[in-house]
Amino acid sequence: MERYVAGRRSAQLRHAVVVEEKVGNTKKWDVRESAGRLEVAFRRAGDLRDNIVNLSRWKGIGAAAPLFAEAFCRANKNSRETTRSSSANNIVSGLVQYLTVKGVKISGPDDTPMDLGESFLTYLKGRDTTHPTVLSVETQRHYYGTFKKVVLALHEMDPRWKVIRIPPKPFAGLPRKSKPKELDRAAWANVMKAAVEECISTMDEVWPLLDRVHSALAQKKKGDAVSLSDPAEAIAQILANFDGHLPRQGAVHKLPGVGKISESEYFRLRRLAHPIGGDLIPFFLVLAMHSGFNEQPLRTLTLNGISEHYPLGQKRTVIKSSKRRAGSSAQGATQRAAFPASDHPLAPERLISFVIAWTKRIRDYAAGELANDFFLHAVSEGGRHKRRGMHIDSYSARTDDVTTRVTGYITLFCKRRGLKYSGSQANRLAFSEAVDGLTDGDAFELRAMLGHRLLSTGQDSYQTTTMQHRQKEQLAGAMTAQERWVTSNGKIDTRSARSDREQTAATQGFCCADPFQSPQPGQRHGKLCTSYGSCPACPLAAADPNEAYALARFLQLQELYEEARAELGSEIWRRKFENAYLALRDSWIPAVSTTANRQSAMMIMLTPLPGLE
Repeated sequence: MERYVAGRRSAQLRHAVVVEEKVGNTKKWDVRESAGRLEVAFRRAGDLRDNIVNLSRWKGIGAAAPLFAEAFCRANKNSRETTRSSSANNIVSGLVQYLTVKGVKISGPDDTPMDLGESFLTYLKGRDTTHPTVLSVETQRHYYGTFKKVVLALHEMDPRWKVIRIPPKPFAGLPRKSKPKELDRAAWANVMKAAVEECISTMDEVWPLLDRVHSALAQKKKGDAVSLSDPAEAIAQILANFDGHLPRQGAVHKLPGVGKISESEYFRLRRLAHPIGGDLIPFFLVLAMHSGFNEQPLRTLTLNGISEHYPLGQKRTVIKSSKRRAGSSAQGATQRAAFPASDHPLAPERLISFVIAWTKRIRDYAAGELANDFFLHAVSEGGRHKRRGMHIDSYSARTDDVTTRVTGYITLFCKRRGLKYSGSQANRLAFSEAVDGLTDGDAFELRAMLGHRLLSTGQDSYQTTTMQHRQKEQLAGAMTAQERWVTSNGKIDTRSARSDREQTAATQGFCCADPFQSPQPGQRHGKLCTSYGSCPACPLAAADPNEAYALARFLQLQELYEEARAELGSEIWRRKFENAYLALRDSWIPAVSTTANRQSAMMIMLTPLPGLE
């Protein structure tokens, strides 16, 4: 049976090769299969390293996995590296997971289930009663869209694969927009607190000794004894003995003068020598929160992308990177963030300066463009680094195209501290919420801060329940303000008021403690107060926080009262406005009438106030 399956598979591969030859010499990829591993290599122009995509987990498909890999290459031959990586993961999380729970293996078109396309779609939508799933609409579309691209490529390779039917309009009737995101604030806050504490402790411990380490290293000779009494001198001697490389703890034991060294002592010395991958995660998380960058632009940040500018004499640190899946060019769209100079312990400028100083020594060991990566680190011996000696890598995935390594480092960071995982996506959502709150829901400002080209991206993918609740409150506020404008005959109009002006009170220059519970005669509880001109005599009133503006409005209102007395007559005016006028003249104006406020009030341009009736 195994020989029969292998024969069928060989025939299918030969058929794929024949089809490929008909296309011409345009094939720019290779499918490589070995024991336990399946990968594809997309060849790059010139001397650039191949783009390797690991598809080993695709083996869960069955014996036909190499054919699916070939179809994947055809479907993504012109795609960006990030698209290839995410598409490969979509197949693993979607199709491979589905086949696993169903216990199905595919060896070729002849043993492929007739209803694979329809049943897989049913599974994604959560309608499979035996194996229910809960996926957002966006995730369903991503998984099925990648599956569809691969299947259509299979159809071109061999018409017999048309046994896998793709239903037309598979998501008809479903909203394109998923439900709002849920930000686990407790988990995010705990992880960020741990990251902040780690950043501060690392900088306090390492930074003061870096210059001493570098200067001592230049003076040390190979073979001299190590003295652990001075950490800077000790690590300099160890590095000199191993040609700049810090070996495993067992090798350090054997050096003259070391003797027994504890794990904590070794860890402290290693941090003085250089960071490893996990050491940079706290700085990555805090910088992600400062900048609002996606994970990819931040992890591929280079030293060339960091610069200082002095607009109007004020220092700004600017970071610039490329978001590869955005924009029309191969480089993607440029993302920027600027930070003012600050002496705060966690200021971006300080974090960036420390990481550059910390990684300065090992940049000499990095090859080519790798030396320019910002998040540069050494790789510890053992684990994925089987070789001995110095090995340098970075978060950019420049050396092996593994784009999920940062996520792995964050997972390990959380696990070691007993924290629930919260990564780059949570940071991005928290940043979106902060921008939304600070800009009062300004969608254009959110688009600019997140680096999006379209407004719809922020509205569809970066909406949390908190943001939606805030938007509903704003809509309700706008509706009640419109109602008050109508019922007051246009006298109370806050729709065009500046965002920094109070918009609660019925009279400009005041703010109100509760405009929905007005004690003024004729007002209904639960409705915005429309008692224009009565605020000075109201117990819920307070002056605008900007006292100069409040004074200017008070003086303007005082003139309005005096004009209304002549127009309305003394008796009507006395019943309606006398108490408010006296309170304004005797209490409100003297309270804010300072020399500084009077000078500032003279410079304020005011719109006319509506007349009193």
